[in-house]
Amino acid sequence: YDLILDAAGIPYEDIGAAYAPLLKPWSWATFVTLRSPVLRNTDSYGMVFGMLKNAYDLVAPNVCSGAVFKGSTIRWGFFMPVERGIKELTLLAAEKKITVPIDSVYGFADMKKAFDRVKAGHLRGKVAVKFDE
Repeated sequence: YDLILDAAGIPYEDIGAAYAPLLKPWSWATFVTLRSPVLRNTDSYGMVFGMLKNAYDLVAPNVCSGAVFKGSTIRWGFFMPVERGIKELTLLAAEKKITVPIDSVYGFADMKKAFDRVKAGHLRGKVAVKFDE
């Protein structure tokens, strides 16, 4: 993949070994997680040692997974909804330049089954719930 966006909060220690190999080599492919340890580290270790821990937490998965040696990176993303960005994502989706893999689709009446599917794990895409009009 060129880009993997983790919006689910994959445990940070699982990112390097499990997802770095999925990045396309030598294309500056990127794994972006929205689960940044910045605030936790700063709260736990203070400003100076927290920033040192943050630097380590950013460098270690990149080096240990070998991502940087294959022209890929693992990064933290910080989300701030900006209208221009949302419009760009909409355009990319309309042009089929980005797609969302769908694991399964359930009707609203089958919400419990949909929840059970998510809870079971090992998804290969998103679980969608369809609302009838």
